Amino acid sequence: MNCCAHGAMLCVVLDTRIGLPTYGEHIAVELTAESRKALYVAEGLAAGFLALTKEVTVSYLCSSLYSPSTTVSINPLDPELNVPWPREHEFILSDMDRTAPSLREAEERGLLPLYRDCQARYAELDATADACP
Repeated sequence: MNCCAHGAMLCVVLDTRIGLPTYGEHIAVELTAESRKALYVAEGLAAGFLALTKEVTVSYLCSSLYSPSTTVSINPLDPELNVPWPREHEFILSDMDRTAPSLREAEERGLLPLYRDCQARYAELDATADACP
């Protein structure tokens, strides 16, 4: 889950789950501290953001510990994705984003999750939630 605790950001969520009709589609949602809205991002979806204000604080709630070795990055400027990034903002990409493969390249390299594997993970998370008091 992503939320903006300070400032404003554009959050883009991309479906990277191979085997779904929504594979490769994205949504863009503006999140602000004032709106206090959050965006749920399930396993198998990629999320990226653009700061819309000079200062932004982003919070993430994850279902498991962050593991850099399992993180897959997709180039946010991949022209095939046609993400509606506002052009009036300066883009400062991390090294990871700058060198990330396109969605097509990530699929060809076998880096993306299969939907059935995501479904298994969803079931694990549901079972864990049911076990909580």
